[in-house]
Amino acid sequence: MVNNLTPSLANVLGVPLVVQGTRLVLVPDILGPIPVTEQHEYVEVQKASHLVAALQVRESDIEHMRQMHPGVPVYGLWQILIASQCITDTPLQILPLNSLDGFYIYVEQGRALYSGQYQGGFFAAQTSFSLTMATEIQIEITQFIIPNQQAFLAQELLQKSKSARLGFVKQCVTVLFCIVFFGFIADFSLQILSESAFADIVEQERKALQLESQLKFIAKNKLIDKPNQSIALDRLAVLMHDFKDFKFVGTADLRKKSVQALLPASADPSLIYQYLDASMTQTGVWHIKVQLLRK
Repeated sequence: MVNNLTPSLANVLGVPLVVQGTRLVLVPDILGPIPVTEQHEYVEVQKASHLVAALQVRESDIEHMRQMHPGVPVYGLWQILIASQCITDTPLQILPLNSLDGFYIYVEQGRALYSGQYQGGFFAAQTSFSLTMATEIQIEITQFIIPNQQAFLAQELLQKSKSARLGFVKQCVTVLFCIVFFGFIADFSLQILSESAFADIVEQERKALQLESQLKFIAKNKLIDKPNQSIALDRLAVLMHDFKDFKFVGTADLRKKSVQALLPASADPSLIYQYLDASMTQTGVWHIKVQLLRK
């Protein structure tokens, strides 16, 4: 097992390495386009970005490594070098196998475009390249950074995609269910509040009609010499406002010195309103006597 600086990183292909405490194995990968006739043999291990083209690995290499080293994750050579940020802006960079053979990567305007192999110092795909213009990549295995995703077979990637879609659908269904459920709760709550508000409005209207009726009665029986009844009206208005179930006992005749009424209260109202006397009835409500004149 290789676990330190090697003379040529290209020679560690297929050999189990220990990187950051994790055991892994590297296989050759290709950066950039694949010939159409060979595309079915490769699987993508890293998507293209603004810094690098897409990376592909031959499926047969993944299967072979799994047979040789069961349970050990597989990564591409260029994939781990790019993740380790050891590719510079130099156009031609190489990983030698020996003095005349090895792998190369080509960078243009800061973006890694494609990779390949050279043999006997000759670059078959790019005849304008030469070893004299190339820069050798220098990095120790201890400096490797493990990529986010290992190499998977096409069938495995398809299954992962299906699982991800299924998980997304489940999340959507869950979110939709929550929206519907909380929408129902909100609608139900608003309905209850609306009914309560409506009932309160009806009760206020009833009290207003009651007061209007009393005022009409007072108007019909008014004295020629109109007394100042503002104090009496203010007191009755305050009580009818503060107690929704305020009810007169008999007729509210403002010509009298006092009127009687029933109202529910948790405490003796005469302790708060100095112009009335109160006594508790057997039904649990207060019987009050409201002084219409100053007290």
